[in-house]
Amino acid sequence: MERLAKILASLYEVDHGAPHHQALMDLKGILPEKMTYWDRNYGLQQMAEYAHHQVPEILDGGLRVLDVGPGVGWFMEVAKVCGCSVRGVDAPISSRSGEAYCRVNATAGRRVAMRYTGVLDLIAGVSSDPGEWAHWFSLDVVHARGSLDAVFRPFKGPGFGGVLDLFCLGVSQMLRPGGFLHVSHNDDEMAEPILAGLEQSSWLRFQRVNRFVTRHWNDG
Repeated sequence: MERLAKILASLYEVDHGAPHHQALMDLKGILPEKMTYWDRNYGLQQMAEYAHHQVPEILDGGLRVLDVGPGVGWFMEVAKVCGCSVRGVDAPISSRSGEAYCRVNATAGRRVAMRYTGVLDLIAGVSSDPGEWAHWFSLDVVHARGSLDAVFRPFKGPGFGGVLDLFCLGVSQMLRPGGFLHVSHNDDEMAEPILAGLEQSSWLRFQRVNRFVTRHWNDG
């Protein structure tokens, strides 16, 4: 826990300034139910503790990490202060909340590469033109905390498994041998069909950590 305390101390020292705090307040006005977002220190503490228990590999630093659906970016910030190289991909900026999330990350001063294309469009680009997207390859960790529920909800029904398999293929191309996709779920309704599809895919080796947390390894 001493290491976790040092990480939190480093995070608490950073003040991203008035524009960032205003962006958080703007997002609060749109999504008032997401209470942990508005208290930066509390949000960072929760995410650091989550990383310590669920993705402890990032605490040692030196990893190339992609965060899928980072929201306000607390996980990216924890990974970056630990010494990881971090990128994020989130939904297209096509709504008030999307624009607000974009402003939060743009004003945070983390210097983290963000794309607002959606992860499936990112994977389609990686698969179609590897040379253009080379900087998204050789990842150590692809992290998806609750985000796949929203990504795959529109595809529920016939063909659902095929979309999941293409997702696994794309992630396997982006991960280095020995790298892994870490998935957790917020939505009970979506968790089981997503996990069933991920388990059936041949592109990544499935490992169930608990009921709603899984690891998917690229064995190279």
